[in-house]
Amino acid sequence: MKKIVDLYLDRPRLFLLAMLFIIAGGLLSYDSLPRQENPQLAERWGDITAVLPGATPQRMESQVADVLETQLREIDEIKTIESRSFSGMVSVGLEFKEDVGKGETDEVWAKVQDMVSESAALVPPGTSMTLSHSGPPTTVLFALQWRGDGDPQPVILSRLASQLKRKLANIVNSEKALIFGDTQEEIFVGADLDLLTDAGMNIQSIATAIDRYDSKRAIGNIVGQGSEFRIKAQDNIRLVNDLRKLPLKTLDANQIIRLEDVATVEKLPVDPPIEIVSYNGKPSVFVDVRGKFSQRTDLYSSAVLRVADSFKAGLPDEIGLEVIYNESDYVEEKFSFLMQSILLATFIVLFLSYLLLGPRSAVIVSAVVPLTILLVLIGCTILDVPLHQTSVTGIILSLGLLIDNSIIVVEDYKYRKSLNLVNRQAIYASIRHLSLPLLAATVTTGLAFMPMAAGKGASPEFVGDMAITIILAVTSSLFLALTVVPVLLKTMEDSNFLNLNKSQNSGFSHPGMRDQYRKFLAWAFYKPSRALILSLILPMLGFVSFGFLDTDFFPNQGKAMFRVDVELDANASIYATNERIASIRDQVLLEEYIETDMWWVGRRLPRLLYNVIGGSSGEGSDNLATGVFFTSSFEEMDSNLADLAKRLEKDHADIRVRVSKFTNGPPVEFPVVIAVFGEDIQILKSLGEELKSILAKSPQVVDVLADQSASVTGLQINFDEVNLAFSSKSSKDIINEISSSTRGLYVGSMLDGNKEIPIRIKNKNRESSELNQAAFLAINSAEGFDYVESFSDISYSSEINQINRYQGSRNNAVKAAVYPGTLGSNVLTDVADELRAFEDSLPTGYSLKQFGDAEERAESFGQIFSTFFFFMGLIVVALVMILNSFRQASIILFVGTLCIGLGFLGMFVGFQNFGFIGLVGIVGLAGLAINDSIVVLSHLNEDAGTSKISKHKLIETTIRSTRHIVTTSLTTMGGLLPLLFDKFFETLAWAMCFGVMGSALLALLLIPSMFCFLGKVHQ
Repeated sequence: MKKIVDLYLDRPRLFLLAMLFIIAGGLLSYDSLPRQENPQLAERWGDITAVLPGATPQRMESQVADVLETQLREIDEIKTIESRSFSGMVSVGLEFKEDVGKGETDEVWAKVQDMVSESAALVPPGTSMTLSHSGPPTTVLFALQWRGDGDPQPVILSRLASQLKRKLANIVNSEKALIFGDTQEEIFVGADLDLLTDAGMNIQSIATAIDRYDSKRAIGNIVGQGSEFRIKAQDNIRLVNDLRKLPLKTLDANQIIRLEDVATVEKLPVDPPIEIVSYNGKPSVFVDVRGKFSQRTDLYSSAVLRVADSFKAGLPDEIGLEVIYNESDYVEEKFSFLMQSILLATFIVLFLSYLLLGPRSAVIVSAVVPLTILLVLIGCTILDVPLHQTSVTGIILSLGLLIDNSIIVVEDYKYRKSLNLVNRQAIYASIRHLSLPLLAATVTTGLAFMPMAAGKGASPEFVGDMAITIILAVTSSLFLALTVVPVLLKTMEDSNFLNLNKSQNSGFSHPGMRDQYRKFLAWAFYKPSRALILSLILPMLGFVSFGFLDTDFFPNQGKAMFRVDVELDANASIYATNERIASIRDQVLLEEYIETDMWWVGRRLPRLLYNVIGGSSGEGSDNLATGVFFTSSFEEMDSNLADLAKRLEKDHADIRVRVSKFTNGPPVEFPVVIAVFGEDIQILKSLGEELKSILAKSPQVVDVLADQSASVTGLQINFDEVNLAFSSKSSKDIINEISSSTRGLYVGSMLDGNKEIPIRIKNKNRESSELNQAAFLAINSAEGFDYVESFSDISYSSEINQINRYQGSRNNAVKAAVYPGTLGSNVLTDVADELRAFEDSLPTGYSLKQFGDAEERAESFGQIFSTFFFFMGLIVVALVMILNSFRQASIILFVGTLCIGLGFLGMFVGFQNFGFIGLVGIVGLAGLAINDSIVVLSHLNEDAGTSKISKHKLIETTIRSTRHIVTTSLTTMGGLLPLLFDKFFETLAWAMCFGVMGSALLALLLIPSMFCFLGKVHQ
């Protein structure tokens, strides 16, 4: 560093150019860096949805889920496979291993898609399979609504939504655009069974005729010597009227029976719809556009809104287009808070520097702060680290840290000047003495945050960029402290800038306080055990307080929005679900803080936020609905949400209604999930009911559900083979007739504009949706028509609605939802004894496994500790090499261990929970808080040299170190102060504030006392 300082001092223009480069590079980096609300998590989660109408859950499990699981196990990168088999559908959830990074997921998903394609030949014919995986969350969500007179026109809204979707999908950096709640159309052929029978036909006859006349087939090519021509047939079903005129049968040379003679043909909306969405209580169609990661969300959102405004200008007055969610608004709000926090922290840091160090030193420190931030921005550009809440928080966290090195250099320079050294000599002496201690402090701080930066998995990814910006900040501050600060010091000395008297340029000083402090140190070091005991009080209290901390996983998001999840009986139709949520919505809207709301009925919540998963498909979800409510105040919402949840639970006791806030971190659907593993479905169901009753005993629980507790009521047809033989019909014929009378037959399609519309044939008469009328479903026969009961016995059946498998083993997952503001860990504490007794009483071959917050927390902690001990080893090596002493390195490590207790004490005093963010604070604190101790120890070593020092010298060296120890501690705490008001990082801020404060006491009391115990002081 001395050579760089000499270069800057001898060539001031080079120094000026270096400063201009940092300023220009930092500003350009700030303008070009991607900005988003949250960090990007690798796309490790996905779903395969397989549909086979009419199949039982047992058949879907054995013939579809098992096949998919077997194929997928060949992919080494897959960590977990979890399947859920329903009637007619299987959902297979996948999660990749943690070591599959962000840049590798696409390749693995391609392997998964190949396996899905190969599995198509192994599952029953007619099974459709689709793969979807996590991607960017919603960037902007639009609602199209009918505002004209009369009934809403869903078909028109859906057509317009398709047009808007295409426009938005074509915007640069769009990942995808989706539509929710659109009305699908079909060509409905309503067959009259009486007329068909008179003509000697059945529904299958219509299906065969349509298929025969559908000319949408490839024919071939005519290839000549110098040319090639494609042969095609003109589509003969282009209009609904074409289909009506379709010939079915000729009676004689002049008479033809056409489709319109025996059936009605209409273009109608599909009934029932797959899903229903609404905004502020009005039926809507949602258009969801999702931008790619690693771009400026504000600029992308602006481009989206420009396209939407242009589209809106062409809409008639009867149709409204409204933005109902815009991620850019939250990004702007978050960045506004973070920028205000940076300004506030900077002001606090500079004010404390001015007060404690004097105006000249404060000016130097003021120059270091923006230069360091600009260097961090340049580093973010080089390392492809976008700006988001965690990376910017890393800058805020480091605001107090990044001037520590500069403060120490400035104070040491003043000390050298007091020894009558000239400017350059004082600079060289400071650099020579401080290079290794400051390097040690920087290395230990950087290595302490490396487990977050280098950890693999969703949780380390979430906070990894914060660790990277902290490491960049402390590294940059070291470089500036040893190169730029000395140049500024000499420049100010030479120019007499702020050349005030000595007391004014030394900062705050009080002779009386100094004398009292000297007397206290003399008393403490007279018997070093006194100082040692005093320094251990706070850390020991912290370790004791750890047992009183509640545990959580990730804190809730600070967004003024919450969700209401509704689940009806498994047999409920989408219309029944939609009708029920109307009353729930009306009750929620009685809360004064509610502003707007949006609902998805017939599906789970799509990926509105980055950690929402499971809503990729609406298949099999008619009894589900999710509402999202936006409020005017997070604080008011937070204080009233638990009461709202209790009222909804009480007033809608016959269904499940769960109220919850949106959380941070990796996706977790329920805070408490305990699965019973075994093979027999009935035993699993019985054990699940017993486990439900145990979890329900906790007063924190609002609802408990078991995956295999719900049953679906249906009809079971037992065919009479004798009657079938006399009627010349087969069971397959009867099944086809029943299917056409209930679900209908899909045969071909018709192109309407640029949209393919399916054709469905269905018996339009003698149809009833009532179960007791099912026996009278009419089927075609030689005598006209007959009823299903003539060929079978029909009985009611009740079967399990869902079969779960985790890693190939059957299980029944019991899930507990808690009231907002309560913790899942408290539920497990409440029923710990009952759970142990239940587990001990399980039959042979059955076992329990915890999921939910508990599993995710343990997994996330493991992801951090998988590299923590490696980097702690590097810290030990660095300390031994720099201090050249195993004993002194052990003392520093002992200080780091005690700082962990100080962090626990901070969380206890701040009424915080211990979760992943608390762990991040503790791990970072272990390396951060030893910096002061390293500096004090280096001062003592310098004064002692190769001999011992006196008690008087020990006290004076401690007093000399006190000013910059107190200053660095207060400035670090000042930098953390804004984070005490951030919902996400307040736990970390409390831990680190107390840790830094306590580390100052350890540096000033424990280090000198241990120096005495090492025999370095004359007794």
